[in-house]
Amino acid sequence: MLLEFAYAEALWDEVFRSWVTKSIEGTPTEVSDKLSFIAPNAVQRLVSQVFIHDLIRKNIDSFERLEKAGFKVNAFGDPYWHILERIKVKSDATLTHYTPSGLRFSDSTEIPADLAIFATGFDPNIQNIIREYFGKSVADENGRFSYMDDEGELEGAYKFNQAGLACIGGAIGPSRWFSRFVVLHMKAKLTGHPLVVYSKH
Repeated sequence: MLLEFAYAEALWDEVFRSWVTKSIEGTPTEVSDKLSFIAPNAVQRLVSQVFIHDLIRKNIDSFERLEKAGFKVNAFGDPYWHILERIKVKSDATLTHYTPSGLRFSDSTEIPADLAIFATGFDPNIQNIIREYFGKSVADENGRFSYMDDEGELEGAYKFNQAGLACIGGAIGPSRWFSRFVVLHMKAKLTGHPLVVYSKH
């Protein structure tokens, strides 16, 4: 982890700092895309963390004022930990009803809650859409769309895990950047030089 963080800091210092600290108005789209997506997935979280810490250092007075006002501030912590790990998701049971103090689920568990916010209708996992249209076996072979394994490889996105099916999704930036690799994969097959999709399994 220390080696990865050192790499992230070096990458930030050598590549990204001059780009984000200058005005990016007029920067060609292809340059912005390259700078946004060239970092290996395995260290992208750390690069983002270095970037956020750099911004915090420039505005440290704001955080110090919050702390003096009584807020618990961890200015140089890992924001992704709060977003992805600290905030838990319960997905092993369905909501059945409200209780006086929270929410009750089909497995008889209850979660205390002062407020319930419904955010329904969006499914970021394209694997579920594949399952609906093509069946379970095709969806299982394709893998989870944006799941990243311990090597930093995306499981089911922007590549052909099976013949004739590749999934592209997300925001405009990553779709624009990574779709080129799907097209290159198609071109390689059409010209008689098919690529073998990497998998450690």
